[in-house]
Amino acid sequence: MSVEKIKVYRVADQNPHESECPDGFLRIELPPMCAHATDVYLDCLEVLNSVFLGALPSTAESSEVVASGRSVPSTQPPRSLFREAAMLADARQRILQDGDWATTADLSTHLKVKPGTLKECLSTWLRDGLMTSFNYRGHEYFPVFAFDHSTEFRPLHELSAVVKVLSKKKDGWGIAFWFATSNSYLGGRLPKDLLRSAPESVLSAAEDEVSGVLHG
Repeated sequence: MSVEKIKVYRVADQNPHESECPDGFLRIELPPMCAHATDVYLDCLEVLNSVFLGALPSTAESSEVVASGRSVPSTQPPRSLFREAAMLADARQRILQDGDWATTADLSTHLKVKPGTLKECLSTWLRDGLMTSFNYRGHEYFPVFAFDHSTEFRPLHELSAVVKVLSKKKDGWGIAFWFATSNSYLGGRLPKDLLRSAPESVLSAAEDEVSGVLHG
């Protein structure tokens, strides 16, 4: 029997006698759709999840959000969360389409480096905190602007310094958003555009961002 609309069930409600079905597990049934439509839905769900979790308050005992201490966001109504999720989804698409981020395969072509060699180097740089990346549909994306053909084959020192600062508070997507977002600390310019010409200013803007002062 086909599903006429998206339905969400608590797994525990469907299997009340199944001890291995925690309350937090959900089952989602989608109507018949093509694989691309399913991917789009999952992307939207991932973004909404990110926004929702970001709105949850931390426990009084810790500055970190603990699963057992999460409660329903009291300051943001659902419409506000959906609006923020839509903006975030739009920002993701802009980042994916602007050509400033690439997969290992595309980056190896751009840099004229063997894929195997590049993959090994990227893993090392990520481990050492010199590089940033984000995952999209099973593929890892890296900043093209991290490299300069006039330098040795390694990330710009200026980018590595900024990444080390931002990674204290942001994940890969968060860092990507920051680089691609107009920043008032930088006079409305994009951090990625000033990385080479004004690296000290970009680093200061990153430190300001992590300190909690809102700019951009």
